[in-house]
Amino acid sequence: VGGTAPNTQVLVLIDGHPQFQGLFSHPLPDAYVSSDVARVEVIRGPASILYGSNAMGGAINIITKKQTNEGFSGNARLSYGSYNTQKYMASGGFKEGKISVFASLNHDRTNGHRDTSEFKIVNGFVKAGLEINKNFSVSADLSLADFNSQDPGTIFNPAFFGIDILRGKTSFAVKNRFDKAEGGLIAFYNFGNHEFTDGWISKDYHTGISLYQGFQLFQGNRITLGADYKMVSGIANSGVPGAADTWHDVSDIAGYTYIQQTFFEKLILSAGLRLENNSMFGLETVPQAGFSFLATENTTVKGSFSKGFRSPSLMELYL
Repeated sequence: VGGTAPNTQVLVLIDGHPQFQGLFSHPLPDAYVSSDVARVEVIRGPASILYGSNAMGGAINIITKKQTNEGFSGNARLSYGSYNTQKYMASGGFKEGKISVFASLNHDRTNGHRDTSEFKIVNGFVKAGLEINKNFSVSADLSLADFNSQDPGTIFNPAFFGIDILRGKTSFAVKNRFDKAEGGLIAFYNFGNHEFTDGWISKDYHTGISLYQGFQLFQGNRITLGADYKMVSGIANSGVPGAADTWHDVSDIAGYTYIQQTFFEKLILSAGLRLENNSMFGLETVPQAGFSFLATENTTVKGSFSKGFRSPSLMELYL
């Protein structure tokens, strides 16, 4: 992903809730496993009106799998490659009536192409869903990833560096779907423990709740209303003698509206506004407007104006 190193300008989400390390505010792609992914949605350009901070350059929403076929199903895969690279995966699901469950377990490891460049990870994922009736459904998931990595440094100046990271996430969602309305409530909790061989030890948390509801007031119209509350917190010790461990946290509360209208099945106009209040920096106003015009059967012209922003990470503020 683009942005700075580490990236804090393209937001990664899983099933609609943000996924980033609480202290540094960057995603950790080693914790995501392709066997759990059903599809990926990409928003190009600032997406801060819907998602707030860290979506300056866009957003990547990873949609996880769920069991859709009745009864039991399973899948397993193993592979082996150069540098003693091994990949093991097993997944399975069950669905009966309105209840569904999907789970997977993955283990990857490699010796790396140089001495002291090993990598290994164990990842587990489970997701359960219940269709209450034709209009309402609930779902919950849990994911854990434990990985170890070694960095041998440059060839000209070798310097061993190792990391041991445990990341986890859990979420709960209630969604509704009607003929002219659709929305939901999502609560999430992400956490991580990081230990580096240079003495760095940290814990971080990222939690929040999002509520959104879309309405179709009349033909060709759609309006979406939403509200978010998010908090990041963490503690770190750099290994420096006498350094004190201190918890830090920053929270955001926001509300937004987004309106879209179609004219003559060729022209779509949209506009929206987000108001976000940060516990440290106060109010941020995020406007957005755009259009999409179907010029010919094979040609679409699009344009947009939008504002993106990123709040400073806890690392930038305190460490």
